[in-house]
Amino acid sequence: EGARFCGGCGTPLGGELACPRCGARNPRGQTFCDACGASLSAGAGAPAPARDARAYTPRHLVERVL
Repeated sequence: EGARFCGGCGTPLGGELACPRCGARNPRGQTFCDACGASLSAGAGAPAPARDARAYTPRHLVERVL
């Protein structure tokens, strides 16, 4: 009793949870954000797709390499 954080995962207990996408405050225990619908579960969702190296490589380097 009196704990402010979960002993198993370190998540703060009680209060509200900020949405990782939009920052809106949501009651603890919710699965999805009330404001934007993003998942509030830790580790949920698909990983971000890998970016194509050509998308961020300066053009002069692309021309040298290719």
